[in-house]
Amino acid sequence: MIDQKPGKAINADGLARRMRTIKSEYERFCDELGGPADIGIPLKWPRAALAPYCREYSSNTILPVLLKFQPDKSCARRHWPWAAFAISHYVFEQKERSKYTDEPGPKEVEALLSQIAQAAGKLSSGLHRLEDLSQRLGDPATPLRRAHIGWLDAMVSQAAAGFLADDVNESGEDLLTIDCGKRAFFTRLTEVATGAEMARSRVDRALLGRDRGQTAPGLSTFVFRCCAIWRSLTGRKPSANKVTRRSGEGEDPDFVVFIQELAKIGQAPVPSRNQVASSLRVMRTRN
Repeated sequence: MIDQKPGKAINADGLARRMRTIKSEYERFCDELGGPADIGIPLKWPRAALAPYCREYSSNTILPVLLKFQPDKSCARRHWPWAAFAISHYVFEQKERSKYTDEPGPKEVEALLSQIAQAAGKLSSGLHRLEDLSQRLGDPATPLRRAHIGWLDAMVSQAAAGFLADDVNESGEDLLTIDCGKRAFFTRLTEVATGAEMARSRVDRALLGRDRGQTAPGLSTFVFRCCAIWRSLTGRKPSANKVTRRSGEGEDPDFVVFIQELAKIGQAPVPSRNQVASSLRVMRTRN
C-alpha cells in the first residue's frame, strides 16, 4: 500500500517512472561485474537473453551450489545466469518431451508415408469420380438427379481451387478460373502421392532408431549445457567417473553432484550417475 497525503492524488505517471528506474538483480549484477561469463554457448545478445531466466531463478537460489565448486564468489556469480538458463530449459524440455509418448519407429514412419500417398491418391480418385458422375447424360426418370450432382461437384471444385463458398458461382469467367485451379489441385495431389512414395523408399531406419530408457527426457541437452558451465566455472573436464570426486561428500563425482543440485533447484527429475555418464557418451559419440 502506498502512503498518500490527504488531498493529493497519486501521480500514476510519476510512479511508473520511479518503478522503471528500479533495477533488477540481474541489471545490478551486469553493472557490477560486466555481465555473464563467456562459456562458449552462442546466444544473440546474451545479456538481454539471459535476463528472464535470472528473474525465474535468483542468485540466492543458485549461488550456494556454484560456490561448492568455485570459491571465488565473483566468478561463481558470473555463471549464475547460465545456470538459471540451463535449469529453466531442462524443466521446460522435461515437461514437453514427456508428452511425446507416440514417437514412431521406422516401421511406423514408413506406414505414415504410405498412408499419405494412398490418401492423396484416394482423394484424387474421389474428385475425378464425382466429376465424371456430374458429366453423364441425364436420366429422364429422375430429371433433377444429374443437375444436383453437378451442383455438388461445383461446390467441391470451388473448394479444391481455393474458393470455398456456401453457394455455387456460375459466372463464366469464374468457372474457368475454378476449373484451372481444380486441375492444378489434381496435379499437386499426384505430386504429393509421388513425393510420399519417394520419401518412403528413402527412409533410413538407422537414423530413425531410438535408444529406449537411456536418459530422462531433456537430460542430454541439460548435460551439454552443464558441461559448458562446468568447464568455465571450475576449469575441469566434465566426468561421471568416481575418481573425479574432490568434494568428499557422497559417492558421486563432483560433476554429477553439480548437475543433480541444479536439477533439484528446478524441481526436475534428478539424474543418476549412470544417466549422466550415458549422456556424456552420446555427446562424445556425436562429436
